[in-house]
Amino acid sequence: MESVLSTDRLSDLPDSVVTHILSFLTTKVSVRTSILARRWRYLWAYVPTLNFKYSGVNQDTLNRVMLLYKAEIMNIFSLYYEFNTSAYQLETWFIFAVMRHVQKIDLCFRHEVDLPPCLFTCKTLVDLRVNFNGVISMSGTVCLPRLKNLYLYCSSQYEPDEYLPRILSGCPVLEDLTLVMFTMFASCTISSPVIKRLTFHSDYDDTRSVSNSKCRLVINTPALTYLNVEHEACSSIKSGALTSLTEANINLYNSDKKQDHFRYSASLVEFIDMLRNVKCLRLNLQIYAEIIDSVFSASMAIRFCNLIKLELTGHCWFLSKFLQNADNLQILILKEKAGRNLNKCPHAYYHVLKL
Repeated sequence: MESVLSTDRLSDLPDSVVTHILSFLTTKVSVRTSILARRWRYLWAYVPTLNFKYSGVNQDTLNRVMLLYKAEIMNIFSLYYEFNTSAYQLETWFIFAVMRHVQKIDLCFRHEVDLPPCLFTCKTLVDLRVNFNGVISMSGTVCLPRLKNLYLYCSSQYEPDEYLPRILSGCPVLEDLTLVMFTMFASCTISSPVIKRLTFHSDYDDTRSVSNSKCRLVINTPALTYLNVEHEACSSIKSGALTSLTEANINLYNSDKKQDHFRYSASLVEFIDMLRNVKCLRLNLQIYAEIIDSVFSASMAIRFCNLIKLELTGHCWFLSKFLQNADNLQILILKEKAGRNLNKCPHAYYHVLKL
């Protein structure tokens, strides 16, 4: 019994299994295992993941770890960096990962940085996530032939239309795009024939210099199957054909009191018309519901032949427009604006509500 309890089963595992287990830890914790025994001294250096997503990482630590790192293949490179660093040093770290055929890069910078061109020419990269405040190079080639997932959390001083089309054109197999804007913009065009999932959020202070009335969002993604849009203060939102779309989550609101609300509502109704093929639809149109209702009434009927589930946040004025043109609807979840009630909801439809 004593011999069974004293057996070190972890040390009996082959190095390949141990390094795989260590890959689920941060690099800081992985390095600490080097004190366990002589065999463990350099095992961390062969872990196919470098994970620096914790506070306190500095330039000396990164350079020292990379100097001792032995793995020829790096699956994941993650970095949370709180300090200022030179463009040369930043490029050195990325080249280190690219030379090891990195497949996933996850970056978060707390200070303004310029993303180096080598980040956008990695032929092995499958997943790229960048949270930054700075500049995306306006020159150079974008060649990401294997990239399938792209997540950009941007506070860039440039307009999205200045860099986004060039990035998307260099991603021929991109399937999932998430774009979160922390700064105001005049125009954002998302165009790709291959994207299947798109998430677009704007999260910024509307006191910025760009006028709300100039913000435009254009979506041209014919292969899209899932769409999630949360956008504040846009003057218009337009979309090309979305014939493959099956699920959409739309949260649109506008705080610009000087804007032509009828024209804005007309733009929304045209956009909603492009969602006609969805099976599941979450729609939040709390602001200016009366105007949207009048535009719905004046427009041609929009038929949602495939719609099975509808979650509607807002007033009930235009609810009947959906119900009259969604013959296959099975689930209706109605959420009214805070402080409102369902008195204006047609009583004939109460039996399909899930509240």
